[in-house]
Amino acid sequence: MIEQCKCDETYDLRVEADIGADAIWCNKCLCNFEISYVPISIELQSKLTKWILNYGEWIDWANDGIVPNGIEL
Repeated sequence: MIEQCKCDETYDLRVEADIGADAIWCNKCLCNFEISYVPISIELQSKLTKWILNYGEWIDWANDGIVPNGIEL
C-alpha cells in the first residue's frame, strides 16, 4: 500500500536519505514522495537518486556498526 500525503498542498518539504525511499518528504505529515512526481529538474532528480543509492555505504550491516572511515563517508 502506498502512503498518500495527508496535506492538501504543501511547500514545506524535507530532503532526507533513508534506505529504500526517495529523498523528498512532506515536512508536515512525513509522507515520502516518489521523486518522479516532484516538480524538480531531471538533473536534480538524478543527483538525489544517486545520493540515495550510495546512502548506507557507511553501514557495516553484518556487524551492526560503522565501516572503517564510515564517519567521513
